[in-house]
Amino acid sequence: MVRQSLRIMLAKGFVFSMGLAAAVLASSAHAGTINLNDVYNGSAPFVGTNVTFTDVIEENGAPADPAINFYQSPIVLTDTLNANPVNFRAEAVGGPQTVNTASRLEMLVTSNNPNIFIDQIVVNEAGDYDILGNGWVEAKLSYTWEVLEAGGVPLGSPVSGNGSILFGANSPPASSGIWANMIVADIGSSVGNATKVAFSFTNTLKAHADDVISLGFVAKKQLDGVQVITTVPEPATASLLLLGLIPLARRVRRRD
Repeated sequence: MVRQSLRIMLAKGFVFSMGLAAAVLASSAHAGTINLNDVYNGSAPFVGTNVTFTDVIEENGAPADPAINFYQSPIVLTDTLNANPVNFRAEAVGGPQTVNTASRLEMLVTSNNPNIFIDQIVVNEAGDYDILGNGWVEAKLSYTWEVLEAGGVPLGSPVSGNGSILFGANSPPASSGIWANMIVADIGSSVGNATKVAFSFTNTLKAHADDVISLGFVAKKQLDGVQVITTVPEPATASLLLLGLIPLARRVRRRD
């Protein structure tokens, strides 16, 4: 393990050469750009209890290959799309080096019934980090959403929002630990009867080593899934919504 080796070398007074650092960086993994519906579900949608996930696409610029893609083996449990983060990391060894690793997961979320409304979309994630010498790490989670349909009817002017959260750790002193990020896309406060939403989130992992005896390492190890929280109005309220008598769809741009 690179981090363990560097810890031993620092303890013994060794200095990393730039050549060795370059070799380590060259061995880091890359990801692909794939349609998860096509690769993992025979081009079929991922169907949940109240919503369906289609056009689930990971984008990070390298040739498509599920064997080295960051998000693998997606499944739906109730209304949560789960996928396993695999080798999603950034590591800088023997600087000055800054290494960025990013991946974007986008999808269409559609209600299985025009009377079931998409209220919130929640993303929970976690990982670990390690910093030595003059190193630092960051883990950023950003997201965007756009409501395309309300009550099963396309919106003439889509409503959208976005937001982000950032974890960061600096050295000295050297440290290691667990990081966690969570976002809540509060769609229902802008469009109360949303039934189709384009949603995406981007993870950016950044690791920096300031000099040849520094290290920055950060990895995403856990994704609790893309959880969709829905609401089912009372029958009388649903009828009024469909008739357009309750203006729950406020067509204004909102920034979460």
